[in-house]
Amino acid sequence: MNDLEKNKGAGLKYLLFIGIPVIIVLGVLGAYYQMTNPMTILTKTINTAYNQIDSLLIEVPKDFNINNNPASIKGNLSFTTDLELNGLEDFQKYNYDFNMDLDLKNEFVAAGLKMKDNEKTIISGNYYQIGKNSFLESKELFNQLLKLEDQNLEFNELFNFSDLNNENLIQIEDSKYLLKKVKESFENTLNKKYLTREKTDITIDGRQIKTTKISYLFDQENQERTYKKIANDLSSDSKSLEILAKLTNSTIEEIESDLKEDISYTDDYSIVLYTEGWNQNIVRISLLQNNIDQLTYINFKDNQSIQFQNDILITIKSLNKSLIEFDYSEKSSNISGTIKVSTKENNENETNNTIYFKLNSSDFDLEINLDLMATLNKTIEKPDTSNAKDITSLTPSEIGTIFENLENALKDTFLIDLIEQNIM
Repeated sequence: MNDLEKNKGAGLKYLLFIGIPVIIVLGVLGAYYQMTNPMTILTKTINTAYNQIDSLLIEVPKDFNINNNPASIKGNLSFTTDLELNGLEDFQKYNYDFNMDLDLKNEFVAAGLKMKDNEKTIISGNYYQIGKNSFLESKELFNQLLKLEDQNLEFNELFNFSDLNNENLIQIEDSKYLLKKVKESFENTLNKKYLTREKTDITIDGRQIKTTKISYLFDQENQERTYKKIANDLSSDSKSLEILAKLTNSTIEEIESDLKEDISYTDDYSIVLYTEGWNQNIVRISLLQNNIDQLTYINFKDNQSIQFQNDILITIKSLNKSLIEFDYSEKSSNISGTIKVSTKENNENETNNTIYFKLNSSDFDLEINLDLMATLNKTIEKPDTSNAKDITSLTPSEIGTIFENLENALKDTFLIDLIEQNIM
């Protein structure tokens, strides 16, 4: 073996046993540097927040228009409270079914309310508007529809939703588009000149955590350059201008004029991120005004919360399209409670929602349960009005029967005493 071959062999060994490990180490360090780069972390945080908000926006079918498509809402409401209700406290002993049907194209609106003791119906009533005619119905009180006195008004005068058409409404897809446009524009304004990083210890839930503090400053200079960039991007995009015009009920020319105006500087603001560990996990995000915390988001272990001005605290239990649940408290008013909203999309046109609201304070407690079902593009049947009786033609005997039926329906409730005290 000559010297050349020996040198080649030595070079190969050097590459295998020293060169490749060095390349791997340098690659890992490079990847780690990129992963821990403060600008990378800031950008990733912005995109994570954007994706979270975007995922919560539920789209309505694009072809739906309240003026042309029927819609129906049905629900049940129950509540408990120790609030003084001026003699109406017993309302909370019952639960209430309600419904609203709209078929504006065919000039029909229906609204109903049913008072129930668990599943037993106490009394119910329905109101119908068909064209320019109005009707009342209550199976517990009378056995046919009652036609109300003519109001001499056309249907579209009573129910005018001309402003709620597709051309004037902000669609969810428009909101998504504008949100993405602003996010991308803002992302392109980021400049390391306003970025700082330092090591610091913070305390969360009584635990001291070693973190990296990343701050992005919006002083007067940065506010002005950021606003100008976003304003220019929006001004040069016709779709953004159209959406903003709808959103603010303005003309495109007015929006363009507003976007040309300079920002009014008052205070410095900062976005501050606190990261920990090898993966640089975000454990805290703060928005500062003149170095004073205005909003703080915590995401550490089991603590996911938002605090406003050290007064309002929101503890997040779940945050997604199917379930939003959080506890809240306000120190200054000494109130606390829970809000829970669950959503189930049965299909493109039908959605079920369950809403729970709880409030505790030094003055009163309140608990509300609400079930809702919204249905779009469903055929809504009108009641048969051929045998409706004009309410002005009721005889004294018929009016007496109605009051007798009312007394029988309410005899085991507090409402009979209430009616006797205030009416009879």
